[in-house]
This record gives sequence, C-alpha cells and structure tokens, in this order.
Amino acid sequence: MQLRTLAVLAALFAGGAVALVTDARAGKGPLQWDLGGTTLRWEFSSLPGDAGAKPQPQQERVLAIAAKNAALGYGYVPLVRPLLPPFTFETTVRAASAGGLDTASFGAQLVADDDFTTQLPIDVRLAAEGVAAAAQDATGAPLPAHEFVGTRSLDLRFDHTGTELVFSARATGDLAFTELGRRADTRTAPLYAVLQAYAVAAPAVVTFDEFRVLAAAADDAAPAGADDAFAAYDRILDALHGLDGDDADLDAVAATLDVAAARLADSRAALRGGARKKVAAAAGRVRAARKAVAPVPRSETAAKALRKALKLLDALGRSLSGR
Repeated sequence: MQLRTLAVLAALFAGGAVALVTDARAGKGPLQWDLGGTTLRWEFSSLPGDAGAKPQPQQERVLAIAAKNAALGYGYVPLVRPLLPPFTFETTVRAASAGGLDTASFGAQLVADDDFTTQLPIDVRLAAEGVAAAAQDATGAPLPAHEFVGTRSLDLRFDHTGTELVFSARATGDLAFTELGRRADTRTAPLYAVLQAYAVAAPAVVTFDEFRVLAAAADDAAPAGADDAFAAYDRILDALHGLDGDDADLDAVAATLDVAAARLADSRAALRGGARKKVAAAAGRVRAARKAVAPVPRSETAAKALRKALKLLDALGRSLSGR
C-alpha cells in the first residue's frame, strides 16, 4: 500500500487528509480517525488503566491508537518527514491500558519511500515483568528480544550511519540505550517512520510521544529551501515538546522558536509561488507562538499556533516531494 494513499500525519500534530489536532474550533476535544478496528486520537496522557483521563493543566499531549472492540484491530500512522541517511530518529511508545494488549505488537518501523516493501521495525510486546523489544535481521527474522523490567514505556531509536542501521531501545527515563540489532544499509534514498499497533483488542490503548529527529542529512536533490523548511519543522517539534509538562523551560522554547523562524526566513527566500506562501503562513504562526510564550506564557495558545505551522509545512513537504 503506497504511503501517498494514507492519511499522513505530520510528525504528531498535523495531517494530510485527516488532521489529528485540536484547532480553534475543535478545542473541546480531539478529532479522530477510525482505521482497522482502532481509533487514532489526540489525547492527554494518563496512567495505565486510566486511558482518556480528564486533562490536567500542563499535562503532556500524546497520540493514541485505541482499540474499538473485542475483535483484534490495527492502527498505523506514517510520518511525512523524510529521513535521509545518515539520520537519528527517536520516539516514545507506551502501553497505556491495563488490558487488551496480551497479543499485541506495537512500536515503530522505517519504510522506503511510497511503499511498505521495505520494513525495518522495532516491535514491542508485553513481557512477564514489563515490556520486551526486538528488531529483525536482514532476512526479516526477529532477533532475540530484550526485556525491560518494571516499565511499560520505551524510547525507541533508529540510527543510520550511512552504512549501517542500528536499532536501540531504553526504558523511558533511563540514560543509556540497549542495542537490539544492526544491519548493513547503504541506501541514499530517504526512509519514513511509521508508528503502529497490531492485534490490539478493547480496551487497548498505545500512545506515542516525543518524536525526535536528532539528525538527518540534507537532500541535495530537494528543491532549494526544502531543507531549511524541514529544519524549521524539527525545531517546531522541539518547541511543542518543550511546552509539555509542568516544568516547561519557556526561555528554551523561545530560543528554539527563534531558530525555527530564521530557518523559515531562509526557506521563504529560496522558494516561489504557492510553496513560498505556505512557508510565509507557517512563519506567521511561529511568530504568534513566540509572542504567546513570552513575556507572558500562554502555552496552549502557543501550541495551537505551532500545530497549525506544522500542518502548513506538512502540505509543503508533500507538494515538494510529490507525495
């Protein structure tokens, strides 16, 4: 199935055909997308067994894949941000419900542009005392799983060195990653991340958070201005995550938005026509968010502006890449 046929979610907050975001008119609740017996929804984080808890001030926002009924279902969310080797991509996945995950496999994978014929996953399953994560070898066979005791939340990491792809995981909150496997990979074309949950049954909920593009090569074949736009995209994500939680460092968020604004200015100078207008509109949202962060913090106002900026850059990225 080609990625262009899917409703593409732009790295957490903005969608293609379907937007899983709360905007000015949808502030009373999330927009939802039903797929494969599951619902993809934007919600506030909650404790295992308490999915969908009433939001609290400054509580973290997460993307959830929730099973709708007792029959086994699946859900997946492709991210539109291209990852050109060498790159480092991380995300946090969490078994957020007390039941419905006994047979489930969830986590993230990398796929080649426009299809699922290349699948490079990290699969997570419940284990006796926590969760276990496993990668695959070059033939697609699962490698030995590593069990993480006492946790239901893992940070997953994909490191592409240019010659190898390294799969790692750690319990959320730990410092060191555990390598799950590696394989030779010398591709020069971009990969795309897909968040997924399979064989889930009600009341299963799997959540994803903290999508992080820590490094990615510039695409020399991309139109002028595209790399600056994607660099701004990454910094906007950083700012959104910086706004989450009750210990938000608003000075750091403001500095990150200043960097995003500068990269958008460079992108706008290089682009023309409709692409330039999208970047200009995104830059306006970033400026609005910057004003909302300081001097008087209005975090939700800033977050809404940044989600709209990401939606514009999502549309820009898909038009520039033909996806």
